[in-house]
Amino acid sequence: MSNNIEEIKKEIEDIKNKIEEDKSILAQGLDGELLVLAEEELEMLEERKKTLEKEIEDLLKEEEAKKEGAEAAIIEIRAGTGGE
Repeated sequence: MSNNIEEIKKEIEDIKNKIEEDKSILAQGLDGELLVLAEEELEMLEERKKTLEKEIEDLLKEEEAKKEGAEAAIIEIRAGTGGE
């Protein structure tokens, strides 16, 4: 499962880099199709980033629940009965 988390983290980093590129294009104030494409892509990347961050959060909660479940074992100790 942690392998999946690592893959998602890498994808988020890639998205952050693309977001910075798009913001750079928008900051240049260019007109035309490139500007429109950058705005559309920026919107899509922001949504994808939010989705992936939520997915990581859910996976981490799931892992934590599994750990807590393993540590929450109840052991019952009873006195022995009987004689010799």
